[in-house]
Amino acid sequence: MRKTLALLAILALQAVPAYAKGGFSSTPEEQAQDHIRQTALIPMKLASFASGVVIGTPIAIVRCEAKRMDTYASSFKKEWDRNDQWVSPTMALSIPGQALRAAGTVGEGVVNGVGNAFFGSLEAPFTETVYSLKKIETLD
Repeated sequence: MRKTLALLAILALQAVPAYAKGGFSSTPEEQAQDHIRQTALIPMKLASFASGVVIGTPIAIVRCEAKRMDTYASSFKKEWDRNDQWVSPTMALSIPGQALRAAGTVGEGVVNGVGNAFFGSLEAPFTETVYSLKKIETLD
């Protein structure tokens, strides 16, 4: 079963780049060269994916949480200024809610980190996209 899954994964990795540029090459020689090149890149793409998951996922989590905390701090500041620098019940009750929301942000960072590692490794291994340094999509 494991051998079958590994074979299917290798075949899937070979097929995806063939469709990435909008079609096949014009001549059979170019098709053969492209197939050989893509097959040779499989270990590099797998290594890029693995390193992207290990390194890029914590980066994505931190970036998602930083974006969330920036939004929270700016709304907290507006509420603070609006209430003449007095902590309102809404502000006090939002602190535990923000702690609970951090768990959701961790999950969002994991999804972003693994997704960026996977799709970035297929397109261009070992780039900024693989390590979640370029694009982060949050729910907000």
